[in-house]
Amino acid sequence: ILAMLTFWHEYSDLISAFLAALLGGCFTMKGVTAQVKQQAKQQATAAREKRITTLLGVREEIDSLIKLYKARIEEEIKQYDRNSPFDNIFPITQNYFTFYEANSASLPEVHRETLSKIVAFYTSARSLIDSYRGNNALIERLDSTQVASDITGNKEHLAHLKRYTILATEYGRGLMMIHEEVMLRYKQVIEAIDGEISQLQCS
Repeated sequence: ILAMLTFWHEYSDLISAFLAALLGGCFTMKGVTAQVKQQAKQQATAAREKRITTLLGVREEIDSLIKLYKARIEEEIKQYDRNSPFDNIFPITQNYFTFYEANSASLPEVHRETLSKIVAFYTSARSLIDSYRGNNALIERLDSTQVASDITGNKEHLAHLKRYTILATEYGRGLMMIHEEVMLRYKQVIEAIDGEISQLQCS
């Protein structure tokens, strides 16, 4: 017993320091773990909010584009019989995909199915814009050929007029097919975006 008391007396400070260090380490580890969990939670929340913001921005751009497009040309499309040229000049004066292009780096963070529908919509929309540019050029050429034919009555001008009319009619039908594709993909992408936003807001 005397030996044990002597040992404790000699080494009590060392033992106390060791126990204090052990307890302190445990508390420190718990604190670090709690801090890491908190940081992970904050990062997950920030990532979720960024996804929601990106999706809302893309949705707003797509919705605004379609509303503008329909306001400008919907009545003409309804009246088009597809048996003649689509005799309407649709002015294209700017880049309509500013948000999509500016936030393309953030898009891979959204759900893959949603991303696929976003890309599909914008691809079809670009194709539609290019098709309107082509149709605009054809209609302008057709109009000038019509004027030349009316003035001269020349057989060559009449032949050109007939050829451009057939070409513009076929082009108009193709334009309507792309229009219908864009309208379908518009519906699909809005549904996908709304669904993902709803899931993110509930999580």
